[in-house]
Amino acid sequence: LLAGGIRKMRVLGPGDPLSTGKILIVDDEEPIREVLASLLEAAGYEPTTATDGTDALKCLDRAAFDLVLSDILMPVMDGLELLKEIHEREPDLPVVMVTAMNDISAAIGALRTGAYDYLLKPFDKDQLYFSVLRALEHRRLVLENRNYQEGLERLVAERTAQLSETLRELEQSYDYTLEA
Repeated sequence: LLAGGIRKMRVLGPGDPLSTGKILIVDDEEPIREVLASLLEAAGYEPTTATDGTDALKCLDRAAFDLVLSDILMPVMDGLELLKEIHEREPDLPVVMVTAMNDISAAIGALRTGAYDYLLKPFDKDQLYFSVLRALEHRRLVLENRNYQEGLERLVAERTAQLSETLRELEQSYDYTLEA
């Protein structure tokens, strides 16, 4: 935080792991999908678009994504149903809801269901970039934490095996000493 409580937004450079990422954009309105895709592509991300929730699930089956941007109101499968399905499949995949619904209860419902963030249309491109950046940073930290925890668990298992082997050797040495 800078003086006065203003947050400094991280500046991304080439090769920065957060300046790239595969993002799935889910919206039933083609102009919105195109605008989001072009903004994100210009920022260095790899956008893929889907027309609704079922199309998005097919995309998720075919490829891995780092983030999902989804509208709430869509035909066939709405954004909240998609959000629930994504969290069942990939609980660590952040989902940012992008919608024109200016309803606080909808926003709270989406966040309670597991959405990482909630953007209102029309949104400022800086809001979009900031939300995407935060979501990707959150995902990176969650994955780093999981890898760290798995590494610690492996280390504990290895050390426990070494300790058991050393204890077995010590008991065997004790038995030899008693026999002698």
